[in-house]
Amino acid sequence: SSVSDRWIIENIDTQVSQPLDLEKLRRDLGWLYQTNEFSLIDFHLVNRGDMTGLTISATEKPWGNDKLRFGLSRQDNFRGDSYYNLNCRYTNTRLNSLGAELRSDLSIGRQGIFSTEFYQPLAYRTNYFASLAVSYQRFYVNMFDGDRRIGDYRVYNYFGNFDLGVELGRYGELRAGVYRGYIDGELVTGSELDDRQNFHLGGFRSTLVIDKLD
Repeated sequence: SSVSDRWIIENIDTQVSQPLDLEKLRRDLGWLYQTNEFSLIDFHLVNRGDMTGLTISATEKPWGNDKLRFGLSRQDNFRGDSYYNLNCRYTNTRLNSLGAELRSDLSIGRQGIFSTEFYQPLAYRTNYFASLAVSYQRFYVNMFDGDRRIGDYRVYNYFGNFDLGVELGRYGELRAGVYRGYIDGELVTGSELDDRQNFHLGGFRSTLVIDKLD
């Protein structure tokens, strides 16, 4: 399969030259199946002279590694402003033997978004990773003077970031890195505001995500 043999061997506890532990093997095969990379996982013993070996057969999913998802979102403030967006996500996994992934998001409508992230594990058996991402976003901002709406800006965001991080088991991740971006605001309506607002952003950032939803 496109999953490298070395990645499988490095990420299971059953190893060469150890006594066969069926309970450990059961956990290994269960974990491999939970990675959602395979449609069938089986094993059998092999005899070669006076030696006995273990063969693990992992059959790759017939639908491959590419995933394409679509969605539709709607926003309404119940004051006459209602917006729709068509959303799409493309994910490509197993780009190399370490299990790199590429994920891209596209949103078309009132809010425009394009972002892509390259995610690279740093070893065959590790929770540490590196991530490189770029993004573009277009949205609208309403400007107010008290309760009086005085104008609207169409805002364009351009950002790039590089992070190093660690996966926290199945429940989240911690990452830290640097980012750089440019924000450009273009006046759409309103005579009391500047025609254009733009500035650069950059710095360090860290994020912690915890998700225990079953």
